[in-house]
Order: sequence, then C-alpha cells, then structure tokens
Amino acid sequence: MIVLIERGLEIIKRDLEKRGYKIFFIDENKSADVIVYNGEKFPSLALIDDTIHPMLTKKHKNSKGALLINGKKKNADEIIEIMKKGSYSPLFE
Repeated sequence: MIVLIERGLEIIKRDLEKRGYKIFFIDENKSADVIVYNGEKFPSLALIDDTIHPMLTKKHKNSKGALLINGKKKNADEIIEIMKKGSYSPLFE
C-alpha cells in the first residue's frame, strides 16, 4: 500500500515506514492508495492532481481511488486501522 502524507506529519510518516508502508510526501507527485493530510485544511488539489489523475485513466480503470484521511490528532495505529477498514467509523468526528 502506497501512502502520501502532508508535510508536518513526519512522526506518522516515520511510524508507518517502520511498519513497512511505502510513504511519500504529497508534493512528490506519486500515485497512492491513501492520502493523509494534516486536518488544518484539505490539501490543494493542485498538489494532488498528479496523484488522482492517473487513477482515472483507462490504465487504472479498476482503481477505487485514494482514501483520504484527516491525520490531525491521530497516531500511526489509528491511521492503520482506518486504512484496514477503508473508511472512518464514525464517518464524522
């Protein structure tokens, strides 16, 4: 599973990498299964456009897109649990 993470969440990035996840920063323009942002504001679509666009091409027609996770006030364990479920529970915090 490839995860993009917003700068400022380096502690979560480090903890996820220790657990074997491939983690890149959002501005590195990689395709990803999960995007974790800091919750202060949603990351600019300009930053993630190169990530989302390839998922919409015919080459990725079976892709379900990327799961967006608000990483504010969450630790790596909580992020992993959300990734395993594929959604938040409850949906709105």
